Amino acid sequence: MSPEFLKAVLQEGFDAVYAVDGGARRLKDLAVVPQLLLGDFDSLDLGEVEEWKQAGTAIRSFPEEKDWTDMELALDAAVKNGAASVTILGGHSAGRLDHTLANIGLLYRAEQQGVQAMLRGEGLEVRLIGPGQEVTLDPEDGRDFSLLPLGYEVHSVRVWGVKYPLENGSLHLGDTLGIHNQISARSAHIVGGDGFLILIRFKNE
Repeated sequence: MSPEFLKAVLQEGFDAVYAVDGGARRLKDLAVVPQLLLGDFDSLDLGEVEEWKQAGTAIRSFPEEKDWTDMELALDAAVKNGAASVTILGGHSAGRLDHTLANIGLLYRAEQQGVQAMLRGEGLEVRLIGPGQEVTLDPEDGRDFSLLPLGYEVHSVRVWGVKYPLENGSLHLGDTLGIHNQISARSAHIVGGDGFLILIRFKNE
C-alpha cells in the first residue's frame, strides 16, 4: 500500500484510527497518531511501541501464540468502542491468502454485530451485501466488480444496469457466474437474495 493511497484514505476522515502491529510504521511516516495500537508486536520492537505510548496512543499487547489474529482483535475493539462502520486497510495480501480469506470472514463477523465493514486497497474494495439489501454502484471511478456467495449458495439475486444482468439468479460455491461484471448504465444496482454476497470492486487493468 503506497503512502499516497493511505494518506488519501485517511483524509476522508475517521472518528478513530487503530494501528495493528507493524502497520503503525505507515502511520508514523504520515505523522498520524493512532488512538489505539494493538497486536503481539512480532513486527514492531518495544522501542517503537514506547514511542507511540509517549505520543498518547493507547497500547494493548497480546501474546504471539493466541487463538485470534491481530486484525480480529482490532475489529472487536472497534465494535466494543461503538463503531458503526469499519474500514480495514492492508487486510488483503497475495502472499497470505489465509489472512485475506479470514479477513473477509471478519466482514461477516462485523455484520452480525450490526457494523458495516469493508476491506480497502489501491483500486480494490471488498464488502458484503446482506439478504435483501440493495446496493448502488457508481461507474465514475472506473471499477468493475464480481459477486460471490458467502457460503454454499445464494438465490434470488437481482443485478441490473450492468453488462451481464441477473433476474432472480443463483450464485453457487464452485460456479464462476458472478465473476467480472461491468456497469453499463448511469448506475448499477444489486439486490441480495437469501444469503450474504461478497462484493469485490477492482480496477480492470
